[in-house]
Parts: sequence; structure tokens; C-alpha cells
Amino acid sequence: MTKIAIDATYYAGTVGVIDLPDGVVWADIKEWYVKWDCFHFTLGNNEWQEISIDSDGSTEMVDWKRPKSVTVYRVSDEDEEIDWNTQLAEG
Repeated sequence: MTKIAIDATYYAGTVGVIDLPDGVVWADIKEWYVKWDCFHFTLGNNEWQEISIDSDGSTEMVDWKRPKSVTVYRVSDEDEEIDWNTQLAEG
């Protein structure tokens, strides 16, 4: 029996709304990033602030029917390890 590995990539998304602190507008923000549903930002004073993002809460936002990309790899017959260097197909 021949084994192959299917590597599929899907997109997931969520939307959340935050309130910036009083008196702060987007132009005031010098650096920012999002991690673990939390908006992290600095106003340029090297002091990072964070605001929790109240997301829409949907856990079904992945379209499992339509992957963004799919790559097929060979799997070793001996040890059943995925051979990441041997790409058989891509779609």
C-alpha cells in the first residue's frame, strides 16, 4: 500500500471591534500587532499597551470545502515519515 501526505492550507478569519483610549486616534499609533485576540500598540514612547479584541466569536469561519492550497508529498515506505523534499503534486 502506498501512502502519501496531503498538506492543505485553509484561511480562517474573524472580525472584532475595539475602542481606542480616550484622546487616541489611529494616527497616534506608531507600532502595532495582533496576537491571541489582543491588539498591542505603542504611541511612540516605547510603552506598549494592549486591548482585548471582542471578536464575533464564530468558530465556524473556516471553509473546509475549499482549501487555499494543497500539496501532496511522498511518505517513506520504511518509516512512514513524510518526505518534505519530494513534492508529488500541487494544486
